[in-house]
Amino acid sequence: MEPDNAGVRARILRIFRAQPKQLALEEVRQKAELYARQMTESGNSAWHWIESGLLYMELQEYGQAANQLERAVAADPEDPFAHSNLARAYRLLNRPADALREGKEGVAYFERDPAPWHWEVLGDIYRQQHEYGQALDAYLENWKRFPKQRSNFLYPLIELYCLQGNWQQAMQKIGEIYPEQSREYAAATVRTYSL
Repeated sequence: MEPDNAGVRARILRIFRAQPKQLALEEVRQKAELYARQMTESGNSAWHWIESGLLYMELQEYGQAANQLERAVAADPEDPFAHSNLARAYRLLNRPADALREGKEGVAYFERDPAPWHWEVLGDIYRQQHEYGQALDAYLENWKRFPKQRSNFLYPLIELYCLQGNWQQAMQKIGEIYPEQSREYAAATVRTYSL
């Protein structure tokens, strides 16, 4: 039975995305693509296009994902999730200028979806372009805005500090997350990143 409800199809897409090994199977992949097409045919909201775009990201079809996510941005130009996902697709397509533009847009509309992911995407784009200072600024924005999630942002920060030769700052950040073992753990971690 083919679901004819957009909400049901969206849940099916999320299930497909949650099981990337299953997506490698051709039959499952074809079903996922069918549901993605049905999802976009059932409505013209950003949400419909985002769901479809995310599935294509999982399928590693970044061009198709970008196409769907461009439509999401057109449907809701102020949706930060649409912009950030499009930035990610462009980054994976090696379109750095487009990725940076969309990453900045995702952050600009951050207040509509205050999630650390938007700053992380922007930081990843800067890091890929070897703009380490700006990448660091984006990651530090997460550090400042989301103190309860700092352990999630630690390793990109350590990597960037080490790339810049700023070992003391890297060790300080590790100490903020792991104070009980900070000196020894920080030194070992920084040595690992500096190899």
